[in-house]
Amino acid sequence: MVGSGVEPNGFTLSAVVKACSELGELKLGKCFHGVVIKCNFDTNHVIASSLIDMYGRNNEAEDSRKRFDELLEPDAICWTSVISAYTRNDLYEKALSFFYLMHRGNGLFPDGHTFGSLLTALGNLGWLRQCKQVHAMVVTEKNAVTWCALLGGYCQKGDFDTVIQLFRMMDVVDLYCFGTILRACSGLAAVRPGKEELTHDVFEVPSP
Repeated sequence: MVGSGVEPNGFTLSAVVKACSELGELKLGKCFHGVVIKCNFDTNHVIASSLIDMYGRNNEAEDSRKRFDELLEPDAICWTSVISAYTRNDLYEKALSFFYLMHRGNGLFPDGHTFGSLLTALGNLGWLRQCKQVHAMVVTEKNAVTWCALLGGYCQKGDFDTVIQLFRMMDVVDLYCFGTILRACSGLAAVRPGKEELTHDVFEVPSP
């Protein structure tokens, strides 16, 4: 495309950066970052969030933060991309600090993806009380992302009974949740006899 003299647009650059992110092609992604700057798309929030995500997925969380800091007025998606980058790189306390800065310091309301990363961080830290506080915040934002992250947080803590209770409250079950549910069942089966009976009881559909 470039070799043919056709200048890439914002959509094209965002797409190729995301491709580099998914493929783990950090070196190539950095080259496209240079193209973004050359084409004056470095203030485009869609492309910026893609670059932040790319660095975060490739173990370059601090480069994600640097890219964010270059933006004059980052939107909530860019903030969430940094939180996700920190969480992916096991920098859970930094993820939490960044979330509080986003929400309390800048007045931006998180979406389901923000809460998903936040709950993952809290779950890995074992901060169950804070998990419950965030759960209260997402009552009007229930979706597959937040549910799966919430279940994962309680499962990580070893609170398997709560995982099962929350699972029973879900209106729509996402396939990604089943791995967590099965881990919770296995955890409960370790302390309760009758693994098959336990699993059947968990997945049994209530009578109308």
